[in-house]
Amino acid sequence: MKNQFHLLFMTILFLSFLHQNLHGQATGQKRPTNYYTWIKSMDKSYSRAGHLSDINDSTICINFIAKHETRSIKIEDINYLEFRKKGNEIKGFFTGVLAGILFGGMIGLVSGDDEKGFLRFTAAEKALMAGALLALPGGVIGGIIGSSKVKIPINGNQRNYKIQIKELEKYSYRY
Repeated sequence: MKNQFHLLFMTILFLSFLHQNLHGQATGQKRPTNYYTWIKSMDKSYSRAGHLSDINDSTICINFIAKHETRSIKIEDINYLEFRKKGNEIKGFFTGVLAGILFGGMIGLVSGDDEKGFLRFTAAEKALMAGALLALPGGVIGGIIGSSKVKIPINGNQRNYKIQIKELEKYSYRY
C-alpha cells in the first residue's frame, strides 16, 4: 500500500513536470488566448461561430472557422455574443476524470479494510473500484462545466456595446 502511494505521488510529480515543460514559454512571450465566438443575431436568423478579430465603433470583425473568411457585422444586428476558450471542454473533461478518481480513491481508503463476509476488500481495492466508478461521472460533469460559455448581451444597442467594449477586448484575437 505504501508503494502504491509513492508510485501515485511520483506519477503526479512527473506529469506536472512534463506539463510545465511542454507548455512553458521558451521565448518569454505569452501566446494570445484563442476564444471561440458565437454571434446571435437580433432576428435570430443566424448563429455563427468564429474568432473575434477586431472591434470597431460600429462593427466587429469575425474570422469564420468553416469558411476561412473575415466578415464585419454591424452592432445593431447583434443580439449577444458568446465566448469559450479553445479546448476548455476537453480540459474540463480530464480534470473531472482526475477529480472523480481522486475522490473515489479517498472514499475507498477512508472506508478501510473489510473484516468479515463472503466478499472482503482491502482499502486499496475499494479505492481502485470507487475511483474507476467515479471517473466517468466526474468527466461528464467536468466536460459540461468546461463547455460553458460567457455571454455578453448587446441587444443591437450602441450604448450596451460601448459599455461592454472592454470586456469584448479580452476575447479578441489578433491574427
